[in-house]
Amino acid sequence: MIRIDVFKTEEGYFWVPIYVADTVKKTLPNKAALQSKPYELWPEMSDDDFIFSLYPNDLIRFQREKDKDEFMYYKKAGISTASITIESHDRSYSIPSLGVKTLLLLEKWEVDVLGNRYRVKKERRQYFPGQVR
Repeated sequence: MIRIDVFKTEEGYFWVPIYVADTVKKTLPNKAALQSKPYELWPEMSDDDFIFSLYPNDLIRFQREKDKDEFMYYKKAGISTASITIESHDRSYSIPSLGVKTLLLLEKWEVDVLGNRYRVKKERRQYFPGQVR
C-alpha cells in the first residue's frame, strides 16, 4: 500500500487504500475499507469528500474523546479491520488498530525542521500520470 486517501462524510471518516497496482490503472479506486466486509460492500467515496492522503510517517492529530486530542504518526493501514496503525514520535507508544470512522477529529499536520507543527487544511487528491479524474 503506497498511501491511503482519507474522506469525511456525514457518517464519519473513511479511507481508500491506494496500492502500487493502482498507479497504472485508468483511475484511482474510490471504495473505502469497511471492517469485516467484502470489497463488494465497501462504500463508494466522492472526490468532493476527500480531505487528505496519508503516507507512512505523516503526523496526524486525532480525537477519540471530547477535549482530548493526540498527535501521533501514521504507520500503516489494514483493510480487514479498516483501521490504521499509529505511533508516538519516540516510538515508545503505539496503537496497532485505530478505527477512524468514529473519530471526533482527524487532521493531517506537517512538521518543519525546527519541530513547529502546521495543520494541512485541505489537499487535492493526487492522481498518477495518465489517470482520468
